[in-house]
Amino acid sequence: MASIDAVLPLLADDIPRAQLLARSLARFFPELGTCWVVTPRKDLEAVSAAFPSSPYRVVAEDELIPELRPGSSFFRVASMLGAQGYVGWYVQQLVKLAAADIVSGDFYLTLDSDAICTRLTLVSDLVRDGRGVCDGRPAYKHDEWYEWAERVLGFSSTRTDHAVTPALLSRDAVRALTAHLEQRAQRGSWRGYLVHSIPWTEYALYTTYLEHAGMYDRYHLRLGKGAVYGNCVWSGEQYDAWDPAPSENFHFTVVQSTLGIPVDEIAARIEPLLDGREPARSH
Repeated sequence: MASIDAVLPLLADDIPRAQLLARSLARFFPELGTCWVVTPRKDLEAVSAAFPSSPYRVVAEDELIPELRPGSSFFRVASMLGAQGYVGWYVQQLVKLAAADIVSGDFYLTLDSDAICTRLTLVSDLVRDGRGVCDGRPAYKHDEWYEWAERVLGFSSTRTDHAVTPALLSRDAVRALTAHLEQRAQRGSWRGYLVHSIPWTEYALYTTYLEHAGMYDRYHLRLGKGAVYGNCVWSGEQYDAWDPAPSENFHFTVVQSTLGIPVDEIAARIEPLLDGREPARSH
């Protein structure tokens, strides 16, 4: 693979964070293919203005996921299932799976606006011997994610932690997963089946399906913790001591957007990484 596509679900409110991510990708990710920015139709104009040119291509959510069109069942079903407060979370997950229909190449990278690329990253760092790198460890928390996956998929989970976003997904593996979901749906789309099957999480569905099918190690290389991201800020206490200096073990960091840390403050911390000095070379 000479380049690798990425998918970025994005709301207009998160444009400043996404632009910081874009600066880091421009600095450290020379082999980025098309970055598909998927946004609600109401935000399409603002997001298109913020990302007007290559490698970014902006598409409306309901173009990729027809179940999100006005009058569709998604929001009504989410409300009935008590998930109304988490609608955006499920939409992001649907986007990351549905992206398999539009990306080029065997693998693609999932992104969120609060991710930051911190060191030189090549396709060969993320896809090795035809397999996408991942944590691939036993999952020690979030048992409910795997219980949800078992219910949705119809078989037991070995509870493998693929890790969360940013992550590498196999286009063919996602298509195999969604084909299984179509069969479970009996009629209608896999997307509609998931809408009516809330709650679930995309990576637990992905790993549970692949391991049950005996295909996980065909598509992924298990490198353990820090395969793709590390040194992340998941709480305010972590941010106080956070040093975004590059590491030789991972390529991205995350500063959780829900913490409300101002983007300008985060940008000031990572400015030394983006000022043009020679980055750490990946191994």
